[in-house]
Amino acid sequence: MDPRYRKKLRPRSLTGAVLWGAAAILLCGALFAGARAWQSQQALQIQEAQLDLLKQARKKQAQQRPKPAELEEQRKWTAMQAERDFPWPAVFQAVERSNRKDIELLEFVPEKSTRHLILRGEAQSREAIVSYLEVLAAQPIVETAVLTHEQSSKHDKLMTYSFEIKIKLKA
Repeated sequence: MDPRYRKKLRPRSLTGAVLWGAAAILLCGALFAGARAWQSQQALQIQEAQLDLLKQARKKQAQQRPKPAELEEQRKWTAMQAERDFPWPAVFQAVERSNRKDIELLEFVPEKSTRHLILRGEAQSREAIVSYLEVLAAQPIVETAVLTHEQSSKHDKLMTYSFEIKIKLKA
């Protein structure tokens, strides 16, 4: 065979193609890694911006804590609202309707926030206390009436019974 053709007919070496293929694969890998790094950077910037917003909001909340004077004023307004909303006319009517000659009320203590009423007094007999408690419990504003304390005492020849009744008012 002619030496001129021998070089042209010889099979080509694949070394060049393999090198070009390896270079292409490395280029694709580098592009992929760069794209992932860019996405991670963008996500990090977004998270940092959100973190800054949260820090600013927290600073504002910390600065907006009420002062002791404001808390005291709010407490007073709440107490005044409880005073205004307490059903005074119905309570006084219930106590007046239940009034008896053998019962003497000494103390009338309303607990406005819990809608309770404490009555302290003296009676001539235990039966009078029980009767008073029954009449008081039958009043429309009264949810429950409970005798919480009873004590007998003797003043000269007169025997009296001191008592305490706790009343829960209807809402």
